[in-house]
Amino acid sequence: MLDKVNSSSTCVEQELIWEPIIPAPNEPNKPSFASSMWVYRDANNNPLMARLRIKKSHVKKDFLPMTYGHRVWIDKHGNKQDQTKWHFKEPNSVLPLYGLEILTQRPTDPILIVEGEKTADAARILFPDYVVMTSQGGSHGASRNDWSVLKDKSIIIWPDHDQAGEDYAKNLIEILYEIGIQFLRKVALPTDLPNGWDLANPVPQDCLKSNQKEHDYLTHLLNNAQPIEKPIKIMMPSGYKFYKDGLYYTNPSKDDALPVKICDPFTILGATEDKHGANCGLYIAWINQNSGTEHTYSIPRSLIHSNGNEIPATLEGKGLACLIAGRKLLLNFISQVRINILLRSTHKTGWHHLNNQALFMMPNGKVIGSSSQTNSSLILQTGNIHQGQCFTQSGSLSDWQEQIGRYLVGNSRLLFFACASLAGSLLEITYISGGGLHLIGKSQSGKSTALFVAASIWGKGARDGQVRSWRHTGNGLEGIANETSDLCLILDEFGEASAKEIGDIIYMLANGIGKGRANQLGNARSVKTWRSIFLSSGEVMLDQKMGEDQRSSKMGQKVRFMEIPADAGANMGLFEDIHEFKEAGLFASYLQTQSAKFYGTVGLAFIESLCKARQNNEEGFKQQLIQAIEQRTQALLSKNTTSKDGAIRTIAQRCALIEQAGLLAIEYGIFPFDQNMIIQSTEQCFKDWINHNPNLQEHEEKQMILHIKHYLETHGANRFIDMTFADTDRTPHRVGYKKKNTNGVFDYLILAQNWEKDMCKGFNAKEVAKALMKTDLLEQKEGVRPNYKLTIPSIGLTRIYHIKASIMEYE
Repeated sequence: MLDKVNSSSTCVEQELIWEPIIPAPNEPNKPSFASSMWVYRDANNNPLMARLRIKKSHVKKDFLPMTYGHRVWIDKHGNKQDQTKWHFKEPNSVLPLYGLEILTQRPTDPILIVEGEKTADAARILFPDYVVMTSQGGSHGASRNDWSVLKDKSIIIWPDHDQAGEDYAKNLIEILYEIGIQFLRKVALPTDLPNGWDLANPVPQDCLKSNQKEHDYLTHLLNNAQPIEKPIKIMMPSGYKFYKDGLYYTNPSKDDALPVKICDPFTILGATEDKHGANCGLYIAWINQNSGTEHTYSIPRSLIHSNGNEIPATLEGKGLACLIAGRKLLLNFISQVRINILLRSTHKTGWHHLNNQALFMMPNGKVIGSSSQTNSSLILQTGNIHQGQCFTQSGSLSDWQEQIGRYLVGNSRLLFFACASLAGSLLEITYISGGGLHLIGKSQSGKSTALFVAASIWGKGARDGQVRSWRHTGNGLEGIANETSDLCLILDEFGEASAKEIGDIIYMLANGIGKGRANQLGNARSVKTWRSIFLSSGEVMLDQKMGEDQRSSKMGQKVRFMEIPADAGANMGLFEDIHEFKEAGLFASYLQTQSAKFYGTVGLAFIESLCKARQNNEEGFKQQLIQAIEQRTQALLSKNTTSKDGAIRTIAQRCALIEQAGLLAIEYGIFPFDQNMIIQSTEQCFKDWINHNPNLQEHEEKQMILHIKHYLETHGANRFIDMTFADTDRTPHRVGYKKKNTNGVFDYLILAQNWEKDMCKGFNAKEVAKALMKTDLLEQKEGVRPNYKLTIPSIGLTRIYHIKASIMEYE
């Protein structure tokens, strides 16, 4: 039998022992004085405790807890009691949540938290797809409950419509974020609901629209619950304080110290670190006091010590005034301030996965994805506040479609390059390597126009926007490529590229990895990586450019740099259809003007659509895309070539990837084209590439032979000594010897030890020898061996490679 409740008694009971037994061995019985009883249960449905609702004579409701346990006490009559049963007591530990057993049965269902057990029971009937839970202790008792069971869960809070309900929600938000939930939303209640209204009450008729059902009204509120950010708590370093006009420091060790201003006001948004727990930073926001422009910046903490002046200089450049005298104080503040908001930082644009969700980081710091709560947790931290300034929008998507898009119809190069501009965002999804497209043609043929149009996909289609110059060092292009990962890098005027570096740059851009470098201690720095389809134009080919530095292109470079003739064969340069324009020049001028006027909306819409597709069915979308690209690759090969060369297949695969980007843009309603137009443009460009490279499979061998020929032409007089004078040889940097053959011209004898180190530098020495033997340019005297033994005065018997004089006639 339960203890009796006698509220009229003035005697005070004395507690001696209270030992809760949880879970209880039996179910509680509802006392007669209780109007309701709610049983709290564990994951196995065993009773943990109960909560009673009591209505007293003056109508004020009251609640009592009940817990099973061993209790020893002195009762109001002075008698010692010792009983193990259900008592009107709370457990000594934190209180359990109401609905634990349901959560265990339905761990993947969405969770709805309300205030009070009665409201929870009503909400379960209204929203059966949700796990409805609540806590004990009323609107101010949330902190006494064990919320840890909701770690990593997605939760919606539905507060009561009064101040106590808002206070409960506020406290709960802080508690839930402390335990580490995944996502939190809160129902915003209309102001016309009665004060004190909750889900256990009917919705007043005057709150409903004409013919609107109550359940539809409530469901609408639930579905439109607003994301709630984690409350920010800032732990300021000693002596620092924010005032209305900025950050100040007062020396705490001096009683008469006056506050010293450090900088203008800013807001701290969170601490940052990458997925490895490194590259820590401080994410801040401020308003330019002159223009009112809002800025954000993730300050890498490493700059505090490596180049501390860069931080205030960067902030000052964007309108946050920093006093020179307060520079060190500012750096100390950045180093010491602590904040409870931890955001994921990345130095790389493009695709990222956070909480099993595909997100896309734009170079301007904008995160594209479905969840604003998740987006705000991913921050771009590069140390460069100017990054991404070219990725802006002007006009609407329909403006681009009407003023630019429809004019691409009938122009294979324009269509192909517009699709290629989008294709970089498919590299991570399809696991295909990056590469470049290069339009070759004479001046004023429309090459740059194709780049301007492709550039308008992502930003301003002009040289002061997305179209950059080849006139960069390899290090400079490495930084730009890193800023455009999974996007498109557009480079004009190939003739301005460095002939000495261009071969390495082609490899670097296509392979997506920068140089390895060491820090001041000799340790390896992190290497920049990216994924990119890069577009180029110029009047010279790769072979011509590398020839300026007496170098030859390799097959790997030719495959990574798809050269397409700009002339489309319609006597209008790049163009095949100039629509209503009288001449190609006017058409080109129009497209260039419009590309600088309407831009940036196509790429943004494409990425948003890709995010939705990936988040709806990640694996299904990937597999379908990969399969479509493979089928199209095979179709391009079978229709246009009989070659089985792997290089041609790589180019065909890149064309198929580009085509799929265009087809997806049509499917998403972004490109105003017919699918056949995209397919035809891909076919035409692939076919023109093949015609431009009829002997691609022989290119590598030819380049090897030309490399040897060029070496002999350059160094034949100063690194090769006439065999007649071999015994008096004093030639520095000697590579070998030369001797006249029966025709009176020199053959060249290269010492074996110098063959790979000098003659074949940059190539595979064995493959070079095979190419020379295949063309009968290498003398063989020991069967299939590429070299043989020869006695040379002053050296003796040694192995040499014997190159015939006829190599000088090779073209």
